[in-house]
Amino acid sequence: MVLVVAAGLFAHSLAGLRSINPGFAAQNVATFSLDYPQAWKGADKEKHRERLLARLTEVPGIDSVSYGLPGPYREGSSRAGIRVPGSARTAREGVWVDEQGIGPAYFETIGIRPLRGREFSQSDMRSTRKIAVVNEAFVREFLPGTADPIGRILSFDDSKPEGGEPTYIVGLVRDILHNGLQTPAKSTVYVPFREGQFNYDPTLLVRAPLPPAALLPAIRREIGQIDPEVALIEPRTLRERVDDSIFVERMIATLSGFFGGLALLLAAIGIYGVMAYAVTRRTAEIGLRIALGAAPARIEWMVLRDGLLPIALGVAIGLPLSLAAGRISASLLYGVKPNDPPTFVLTIGVLLAIGILAAFLPARRAAAVEPMEALRHE
Repeated sequence: MVLVVAAGLFAHSLAGLRSINPGFAAQNVATFSLDYPQAWKGADKEKHRERLLARLTEVPGIDSVSYGLPGPYREGSSRAGIRVPGSARTAREGVWVDEQGIGPAYFETIGIRPLRGREFSQSDMRSTRKIAVVNEAFVREFLPGTADPIGRILSFDDSKPEGGEPTYIVGLVRDILHNGLQTPAKSTVYVPFREGQFNYDPTLLVRAPLPPAALLPAIRREIGQIDPEVALIEPRTLRERVDDSIFVERMIATLSGFFGGLALLLAAIGIYGVMAYAVTRRTAEIGLRIALGAAPARIEWMVLRDGLLPIALGVAIGLPLSLAAGRISASLLYGVKPNDPPTFVLTIGVLLAIGILAAFLPARRAAAVEPMEALRHE
């Protein structure tokens, strides 16, 4: 019972994690990075990336392409100190927020639309006017009560109360869980990605209705035709990145499910074996009872009762042990209480059903015993 309850709790917890909306559409989005020659400068990388994205948009089956640093679900981002004029949160000192550099059509590629305003266009990538897109957590923290932050200003110069050069908010997007399904979204500012502003190369994103794996040969071909020295590395889908973030939970649920299923199988085999052996030992007694007029249903109930007794004792002993095991593993559960009633009720029901089925076959065989054959059994 302890193993089956644990399997139920971890399976319930994993299902709860998988039901969480990460803030983007993870299906049918391929992600990959590029390995450039060491001699290449930022301008060389930017030129190659722009040529590649332009060619990928012409590949049949590809709906949208973009890039971002670190990109959705790559965990981690740059930290930047900001001031928001008119916000009590930054009136005394600057506050750190997550900063992500993204390209045009970034949000379209990951399957979401701005709640307000717009996302970046190709012309924004070279414009001298500083603009940004913020998430809902940013508005809650710095502009509470503001329904539409479009046109508000923030500054990345947090050294003085009035800030420095203004950055205009042009879009508002929903919260994206960049750092794991169990980690709440932080205040995030998205800015146009520019070479030299960030220390790493961005992750490229490709959305298509086809399975992402089917697109990799075409993507590699386009990369090689532009420059054979550039290599595609770390090809993964967004769905795989989300699943990787809950690898521990998936592993625990899988292992506990395996051992829980094995425990049920052993319990069924054990109960059946013991009951079959007991019926064989009592064949003469059963035959005598039938010869004296005992009904087959009475014989079946007698054998079933003997089989249900150890099951009931096992449930009675296993219940407090399962509760204790649930409390010990509470830190590994998400959205599930250690004493989750549905899990316990289902476990007890499954154990009783398996026990009854395992004991029923010997009981039925016992009720079908011929009295004369049974009396000659010894």
